[in-house]
Amino acid sequence: MDTGIISLLSAGLGAGITLLSVYFNNKNQIKRDQLKYQNDLNIERLRIENETHKKYRTELLQNIERFNNILGKIENSLSLTNSVIQSSNNLSSEDFDKKYLSEQIELVELESISIAFFPDLIDSIKRITALHNNYWGNQRLLLKINIKTKREQYISMQSRIIEISNKTFPEIRNIKTDILKISKKIKSKYVA
Repeated sequence: MDTGIISLLSAGLGAGITLLSVYFNNKNQIKRDQLKYQNDLNIERLRIENETHKKYRTELLQNIERFNNILGKIENSLSLTNSVIQSSNNLSSEDFDKKYLSEQIELVELESISIAFFPDLIDSIKRITALHNNYWGNQRLLLKINIKTKREQYISMQSRIIEISNKTFPEIRNIKTDILKISKKIKSKYVA
């Protein structure tokens, strides 16, 4: 064989091998780039997911705090102590009604928070709202009674208020216990 042909065949074979090598290198580089791109996407997805969970946890803890504050306010509002203070201070029916309407707005907020974050508690919240309405009606009547002239009627009405309070407080305590468990679970899981 002629050296020219051998050189040509060698060059052709070398070029073919080089082309195959470039082809496989490019193919492998494309796979590496795709894997890197997929990895980068996964890292970004996890970052966004983590940020979303962090925001949700923060929002949840803020709502637990608001939920507890409203429950505490309602608990205080329906207490015998509060009833006696209102009666002793001769709180007018109009002022009492304003206080009641303000608390109703907070009870609606309590229901909204419950629906969004604690749906298992909604029935308890509705019972508290009903008891709050009963308290309002009885306390309003009590405020119109003069204890000096109608002592028996006053005591009878006050016993109804005590009964309402006695039904409300265990309900509120149970809700607060449930909320405390949720809060502890969140904090133990996410707060180092």
